[in-house]
Amino acid sequence: MYLDFYRLKQVPFHITPDPHFFFLSPSHKAALGAMIYGIDTRQGFMAITGEVGLGKTTIMRSYLERVDTRQLRTICIFNANIAYPELLQVIAQEFGLTCPADDPFSLVNQLHKVLIDEYQQGRNVALLIDEAQNMPIETLENLRMLSNLETATQKLLQIVLVGQPELDHKLNRHELRQLKQRIVIHVNVMPLTEEQSWAYVYHRLDRARLSDEPIFTKQALKMLIKAAKGTPRVLNTLCSNALITGFGYQQKPVTGKVAREVIADFQGKGQVLSHRRRLVYVAVAMLLVGLFWFSPYRELVLAKVKGFDAFSALLLRYGTAHRDETPVFRPVAAPRRDSHLPLEAAPSMLLTTATPPVQEHIDGRQPEGILSVEELENNSRKLTIEAEADASPPLPSALPRVVSLQKGDSISKMALGVYGFINPALMDRIRHHNPHIKNIDRVAVGEEILLPALPAAHE
Repeated sequence: MYLDFYRLKQVPFHITPDPHFFFLSPSHKAALGAMIYGIDTRQGFMAITGEVGLGKTTIMRSYLERVDTRQLRTICIFNANIAYPELLQVIAQEFGLTCPADDPFSLVNQLHKVLIDEYQQGRNVALLIDEAQNMPIETLENLRMLSNLETATQKLLQIVLVGQPELDHKLNRHELRQLKQRIVIHVNVMPLTEEQSWAYVYHRLDRARLSDEPIFTKQALKMLIKAAKGTPRVLNTLCSNALITGFGYQQKPVTGKVAREVIADFQGKGQVLSHRRRLVYVAVAMLLVGLFWFSPYRELVLAKVKGFDAFSALLLRYGTAHRDETPVFRPVAAPRRDSHLPLEAAPSMLLTTATPPVQEHIDGRQPEGILSVEELENNSRKLTIEAEADASPPLPSALPRVVSLQKGDSISKMALGVYGFINPALMDRIRHHNPHIKNIDRVAVGEEILLPALPAAHE
């Protein structure tokens, strides 16, 4: 699926034991060497133990790839959970022997004769048992009887037990003490170190790649190696999933972000992280809403959203409210362009009151001639709706004009100083007449801006 994308000739991180990709760390080399030496010199019993996924089965298969079948006959047991009579039947079938299953004594005698014949022809026989920790205690004890098949000087059958640390616990049992004493060679396979893990990954990639293009970033590999904790099978699984996920994202080389996602999924934390991420997003959103709600700029932002600028312009046009007794709003002169008036101050500069602010008597009654807060809000809504459909206030006569942006200025400030108001339609018109400006909110100091006249309808 991803081979062409990453320019690979074969899958580099199979979790099945593949001698072609066998990596000889010092520990693996010691185990393989012990197996070769023990079988060649007819030592009898050997044991190779190690944690899950460290490559014990790969060591065994690598050994089988190397042997000369003309000099060594091998019998492999991959399902160790087997009774002793059934084990004898499996061994007998390898030599073409037939014997009733309920007569193990006769079968052992026949095996003895066959093994002597093999020895006389210069051939050795090895019985390799994988996952030996699953073998019943009774079967293990009877294996000791098979090891008694020997000449005066050498063992006729070499037995190699390959298993997890539970095999050591089993061999320490009192009833298996005789078997344990017969184990001449015992090697423990250790996890890869960090340095060996890097070499392991590069060894597999070198055997599978078609070019020198990087397939993983160093950050991604560092994360995958750390998560694998020296276990080759876990490292194979993580790297394989990283390649698949990277291919899905079309990421070449595989990045640290992809590695992080793969590790989270492998450790069962993917859904937890996604749930936590959603909670963080919700919390941040609520925090931002809270900060905005209590911000002193809230009214200004709401004014921009709801069209309050147009409402202010409409008040300039109409002059007063609907009753003689109410506060009178009178227009003030538009601020000069060079006044550098902050935009936030514009609404307050456009309105002045002829009477004191709205207030209530101590007895709770509304003073005569003064609008209530509710009335002012209702009037504001009506005027806002009307203003949104109405035109902007008259323009000054000295338009169009070209102005130069000074330090501390912005186009919105300049527009407010020249036109006396600003709204989205006006800003769009300024943007249209200044096509050289890429971003109207970010204009360099000294930039010349054309402030156009409004259409004839506004004059």
